[in-house]
Amino acid sequence: METIVIETNDSEESRMIKAVLKALKVRFKSSGEISPEAKKVAAGIRKAYQEMKDIEAGNIKPKSFDELLNKL
Repeated sequence: METIVIETNDSEESRMIKAVLKALKVRFKSSGEISPEAKKVAAGIRKAYQEMKDIEAGNIKPKSFDELLNKL
């Protein structure tokens, strides 16, 4: 199984994409059907990914191991 995230600009776009997925008999869930816990996890992953990209670009300094442990 593969997860694909599609961000739409408005409800019309969203409705059209859902119609296509239904026609193709593809199982999907819209954000309204996703639990708050799953949304929180996804937001954390998104934040971590962005931080990684910022570190790679030299925009921010990576945290030390001790700093990471102190957050726990």
